[in-house]
Amino acid sequence: MRLSIFVPHSPRSASEIEPYVGPLRDGHDGRLWLGQSMVVEPHQLLSTLDGIDTGTAVTLAPLRHPVDAAVQARSVALRTGRTHVAGFGAGSRRFQAGLRGEPYRSPLTAMAEYLSSVRELISKGSARRSGEYYTVTADLPPLESPAHVEIAAGVLRSGMAGVAGRYCDAAVTWLTPPEFIRDELVPAMATGADAAGRTSRPRAVAVVHVIVDHPGRDPLHQVITASRMHLAMPHYRKMLTAAGVPLDGDVVVDAALLVERGVYCFGSPADIVDQLKKWEDCGVDEVALNLAGAAFTTNDEDAVRADLDAILHEWALRQSTETLV
Repeated sequence: MRLSIFVPHSPRSASEIEPYVGPLRDGHDGRLWLGQSMVVEPHQLLSTLDGIDTGTAVTLAPLRHPVDAAVQARSVALRTGRTHVAGFGAGSRRFQAGLRGEPYRSPLTAMAEYLSSVRELISKGSARRSGEYYTVTADLPPLESPAHVEIAAGVLRSGMAGVAGRYCDAAVTWLTPPEFIRDELVPAMATGADAAGRTSRPRAVAVVHVIVDHPGRDPLHQVITASRMHLAMPHYRKMLTAAGVPLDGDVVVDAALLVERGVYCFGSPADIVDQLKKWEDCGVDEVALNLAGAAFTTNDEDAVRADLDAILHEWALRQSTETLV
């Protein structure tokens, strides 16, 4: 399993992502992931990272046409000289309505049209589609050197996992229990891949919240601060309920459940690495560490970097030990 890094906030400049890029520049073999931002466009920031694997987890499809999405993804890969994973999600129904006038009647159909169009544009340089939601008749200029782009979808339930299986190189989860990934999402991805005649399912990439235990820090406060918005969204609540997490509606109770059920990894760096093994055992191919709790509650860049370094150091020690054995 690959261990990568997720930038938990919306940076305003390239300097603000340096604490997260630092370990990758120092030799850790991971990817830097950014989410959707309305502050500085994430592709513009990622394009500054020469020699670093990058990814978006995820940008929201209603914001840009598939042609623009393909151009942005190719631009990042060309500028960095490395692989860029272009991840896309439908967003909430409210977000869709705010941009389109109404939500997608079928998010699965909309994302299937979107992802397949972007994939064709990246792989073939052209796409021809007249769909229910997206019309694409476009040719991209040929490139002198290849742009290494992979396509990903944000996945919470089995329906979208099946769509990802048909069209994507990776599927990205958020706040998703590892057992649900194993029992529901991975099989649906495999079924979708089989139906499309593909030889393998997409990689499962889990954005995992981690909290390093420190005296005086309240882990529940970190969970609440980092996840209050997502816990209020119906599609996340439906996913967690389907995954067997009995949400109460009280944010404190729900936050405690996320820790209790292992959705958040909490403890010493060694404890966290122990807990990450469960994700690997459940079929996750890549974990993107999300230190949003510490970032949002301490506002201490050095403390967040220290926590990240401690986890990565423990991870490297375990990998070395396993190699020797």
